[in-house]
Amino acid sequence: MTKKRLLPLLAALWLPLLALAQGWPANYGGVMLQGFYWDSYTDTKWTNLTAQADELGDLFDLIWVPNSGRTDASGTGQSMGYSPMYWLSHMSCFGTETQLRTMIDTYRQHGTGIIMDLVINHKNGKTGWVDFADERVTGRVSGKTYSVEWDNVNYAQICSTDECNAKGYKTSGAPDTGDDFDGSRDLDHTNITTQQNVRTYMDFLQNELGYSGYRIDMTKGYSAGFTGKYNNWMHPYFSVGEYWDGNADVLRGWLEGTRWGGQIQSATFDYALKYRINDAFNGDYFNASALNDKGLSADVWYNRWAVTFVDNHDTGQVGNHSRMSNDANVAAANALILALPGTPCVFLQHYKNNKTAIANMIHGRRAAGVTNQSPITVQQESNGGYIIEVQGTQGKVYLQLGGATGNGTPSGFELVQSGTNYKYFVSTGLNWRTSTKRGGGVPQSITPTDVPADGKVTIFVKAGDQCSTHLYAWDTNDQPIDAAWPGTAIRTLPFTYVAGAKWYYKTFDQATVNVIFNNGTGGEGNQTEDIKNLKTSSFFTYSGTDYTAYENVTTAVKPFINYEIPTLAAEIEGHMYCYLETSEWTAPSIYMWDNNGKQWTGAWTGKKMTLVGTSPTTGGKIWLWDGGAITDAGTPDYLVFNDSRDGGEQTEDLDFVNGGYYTLYGLLGTVAQEPLPEPDDVYVLGEVTGVGGWYANKGQLMDVAADGTTYTTTITTRGQNSGYSYFSFTKKLAATATDWRARRTIW
Repeated sequence: MTKKRLLPLLAALWLPLLALAQGWPANYGGVMLQGFYWDSYTDTKWTNLTAQADELGDLFDLIWVPNSGRTDASGTGQSMGYSPMYWLSHMSCFGTETQLRTMIDTYRQHGTGIIMDLVINHKNGKTGWVDFADERVTGRVSGKTYSVEWDNVNYAQICSTDECNAKGYKTSGAPDTGDDFDGSRDLDHTNITTQQNVRTYMDFLQNELGYSGYRIDMTKGYSAGFTGKYNNWMHPYFSVGEYWDGNADVLRGWLEGTRWGGQIQSATFDYALKYRINDAFNGDYFNASALNDKGLSADVWYNRWAVTFVDNHDTGQVGNHSRMSNDANVAAANALILALPGTPCVFLQHYKNNKTAIANMIHGRRAAGVTNQSPITVQQESNGGYIIEVQGTQGKVYLQLGGATGNGTPSGFELVQSGTNYKYFVSTGLNWRTSTKRGGGVPQSITPTDVPADGKVTIFVKAGDQCSTHLYAWDTNDQPIDAAWPGTAIRTLPFTYVAGAKWYYKTFDQATVNVIFNNGTGGEGNQTEDIKNLKTSSFFTYSGTDYTAYENVTTAVKPFINYEIPTLAAEIEGHMYCYLETSEWTAPSIYMWDNNGKQWTGAWTGKKMTLVGTSPTTGGKIWLWDGGAITDAGTPDYLVFNDSRDGGEQTEDLDFVNGGYYTLYGLLGTVAQEPLPEPDDVYVLGEVTGVGGWYANKGQLMDVAADGTTYTTTITTRGQNSGYSYFSFTKKLAATATDWRARRTIW
């Protein structure tokens, strides 16, 4: 149950300028391949794709494959995956789950990510319309238990507008938030259990199977906000939605609809450009004027999130009215998307039929350093054709189309490839034939068993989002690596999420690395000591002045919350409670609910949390919510932290874990409770009214034990209610006894 964030109008107007969005990288230079077409059951077998890794992995940064989930009882029936039956079982007509994992891992070694076709708009039953499959598996890699469950009695996760209602199945879900799909049951994405199932599904795909992201099917079928929510939960580096509409304004609207926390969460396929390509190339003659509108690819505010293409498995079918039907111009159309900003997605059949031409142009684009946000410096009709010049980070691409191919070779350029209606040039001197990937490779999800190869050192640091935090590195010859002092701003590094925490990382090719974390100004107190002779992947937290080192990611992310907190945990033994650590918020509240819709903390924004301490590791403030003793009513299922003083910011929806220790990015671990003293050890105090009384404003209470011995007990005020104060106290039962901690209400 997520409440909308309130953004100032001025900030909202400038949001397109921000380079903070998840879902697709800024200034990304990669090229994607759609690794299938309709009924490509042989070409797209996992073993066949694996065998081509040396060719395709060298050329493409991303490969989009069909949904790999099981779609029938056997898992071998021919299906392109668009009628999913199982989410956690990945035996399909394309191969076994083991073959799938091998294919993903093989391409990862080439720096190529595999993008899965994510179908979550609709779902099929096992034997009929509505009997969805409950699934529970233990991951081979993560060791986690993944579970999805469905209401197969009241059908609460199927939209009330689904056509199955006309067949006698009375669903109890909400109305569809998008277009209806008649092929399968439309899932109700407003249902909390459905949302949690999707979260589990994406977790399994990313962190267990190793997918780098998603092509999201049928995004017209539900509100764009759910795409934003799911991606904000799981942070895929690559996400592109299929919103099939040729109107660029509609596509912009869908992108804006995915905003979560002010950030666009997914790219979209540039159907607006696709239809202009059809207009330009499908006729009896080249229609140059059609390219005056180049969709999102030419829009400097949105080209980062434009995935450009000529055809796909749907439009590429013979007889489809949207098909690029003039085969003679297929190479020219691909030349266009390989010159323009945006991220080009090449169709497998086009690549197979034009391998040399497409490969050469990819090498040319890569050598020039053209990215999804490169500026178009020339775009105009010329000599009955069209010319486009794009400025990359290393040089330029110059494309002549139609009649413009007769213009000759432009000064300062060399020809890379030519054919019917196109000539593709790059700046001279780029050695494009030997270019290597500039697309940035594939961000990896870091797990204890997945660390960089020997001979390299990767530094992981959890340092919040302080703009001033820097990582300075130098080698064994005292020479700086990567950047001069103060080093690289940590916030500009790639990051991954481990156990709900955000880790920035940087990989160095050296076998030994020395580092200093600093706040950008230097000087004593503003930087760490020299951290020398790092030879393996190393994990650090940095508070702005000091650091903590961990042996590996396992020790870095395990429930390490063992400072000061056990004192507090013991005080609320038997209660429902949790903690939030944040240095960014000044007045956090907690809002909680359960699967039945019960509001455990009242109406939004919920209950204020209590400041109880400071983390000695990060310096963040620690806030506590104490919900009182657990009763037969149980505990809430979900929570959202929010801070009304900071513009209405809030976290994503999180699972409630009793004793959980959270940051703004999720659950870090749980707090172990110390046992209360045995009843025989407790000396009951008398009544004390109000804030005064026996402790006499000195924070101490003279306590007399049963044997008449007097001890001094330190007490601390924890809060007040109806004129009474609540105290925690530490009491020694004997001079040599160990301190114990307990909570008592003193009336």
